[in-house]
Amino acid sequence: MKIEPDKSLLLIIDVQEKLIDHIYGRNIIVENIKILVKTFSVLNFPIILSEQYPNGLGKTIDDILINKPNSDNFFSFEKITFSCFPNDSFKKLLSKLKKK
Repeated sequence: MKIEPDKSLLLIIDVQEKLIDHIYGRNIIVENIKILVKTFSVLNFPIILSEQYPNGLGKTIDDILINKPNSDNFFSFEKITFSCFPNDSFKKLLSKLKKK
């Protein structure tokens, strides 16, 4: 499989404090996300992070945020809908990044 930079980004969805402990295989999932964040950072590909209602569900867990890149290719947004796709902030990010 060939990675196409102009079509690639990493979307991390709702890895939050009050949700993650209820997910089976939490540790492996978090470790894999950390690997993906490092990989996408090295490749200088965009990383988008969503948070579902952070006032109620908490912020993204520190294990993920501690590895976030200090770059122009890291973006985050809050949402109150289950899906990212109807969210205007997400749509604007995709448009800004010229991704579909």
